[in-house]
Order: sequence, then C-alpha cells, then structure tokens
Amino acid sequence: MNWWDATKEILDALYKLSGIVLVLGVFLGLVQLRMLKKDIDDRNQRSAAEKSMEYLAYFEKEIIPLTSEFFQKVSKEIENPADFKHLVNANFHISEDDLTKELYAELIVKQRFEILPILNRLEFFSAVIDCRITNEELLYVPLSRVFCNFVEREYIFISFLRLKGRGPFKNLVSLYIKWSKRIEVDKLNLQKLETEHKIKQYGNDYKSSPPIGL
Repeated sequence: MNWWDATKEILDALYKLSGIVLVLGVFLGLVQLRMLKKDIDDRNQRSAAEKSMEYLAYFEKEIIPLTSEFFQKVSKEIENPADFKHLVNANFHISEDDLTKELYAELIVKQRFEILPILNRLEFFSAVIDCRITNEELLYVPLSRVFCNFVEREYIFISFLRLKGRGPFKNLVSLYIKWSKRIEVDKLNLQKLETEHKIKQYGNDYKSSPPIGL
C-alpha cells in the first residue's frame, strides 16, 4: 500500500468518524433541548399554579366581601327587583328605550352602593385569566359560579355602562361567556352520566329478543 492509499483510508475513517460524532452531537443536542423544554414547562406550571393561588386569594379577600355587602344593601333598598330577562342577550347590548323607570331607579341605587369598584375588580381578574399567566382550571372550579351569578344579576348595569361607553368590560364579558357555557356543558355531561347509569341499572332484559327462525 503506497502512502496515498494509506492517507485515503485514514481520511475515509476520519470522515466516517466525524459523521458519527456529528449524529451523536445532534442526538445529544435534541435530548438536552427536550430536557430544557420540560424544565421550562415545569417551571411555567409551578408559576401558573402559584399565580392561581394568588388570584384565588385576591378574589376571596377583595371581591367576595364587597359583593356580599353590596347584595345586602341592595336587597334592603330594592325589595322587588324589576324583571329584565327579556333584555338578556349574549352581547350585553341594550338601548335606552329598553330601560324602564324601575330599572333606571335600580341603576341609581346600585351606583350609590359602589358597584363600580366591584366591576373594576372583576374586569381586572378577568384580564389576568385572559393573559394566561394562571392555571385557569384551578380558578374555574371554586369561582366560576360566584363570578357568573354576579354578572347575571348585574347584567343591566354592565350593559348600561357599555351603552354609555363608560367601560366596555371586554374581559369580564368574555370570561362570563366562556365560563357560563362551560357550566352548562358540565351540567349536560353530568346529566349524561346520570342517564347512562340509570340505563345500566335496567340491565339487558328490556331489549328485543332475537328471532330463532322456523
């Protein structure tokens, strides 16, 4: 074997070795990237959980006491609330022609009893969830019904403010629509499970018997 053949074999061996090293390097890089992504995901999950607990505490300390006090005052002042079910729509849209004297009077009472600070806090809370810095699931379970019940009761006031351009409450309305739909879906799923359970209790003896032929 002359020097050229020997050199060629060495170069071929080095080329193959470099290819193996390159593949191994890419593989190790992908493994490290996956581990880094998992680490980031884990940290994000922990951070979201911590933020969820923070805003759960915010809701319980800053919003629930205010809403309880507000409802107590309003119920004493307004013994027979005006019916507004016929005005409810998904867009929270009403016109001034929709508002009766009774509804106007209730708006004045509710403004006097400081409903605006409550709505502003709910809008802030809704914006936090919309930013996705929390784990929404941890907040939905304990707070969704309280949140939706308040928004439904104060539909006219919220719609009136939107009409007057004094606060679109975009995040509040968006979260209400989302959570209220989910509450209804949860109810339907529960009914479905209950129905399936009842059907299983009947067994199979109610089914038609197969023909045996002649």
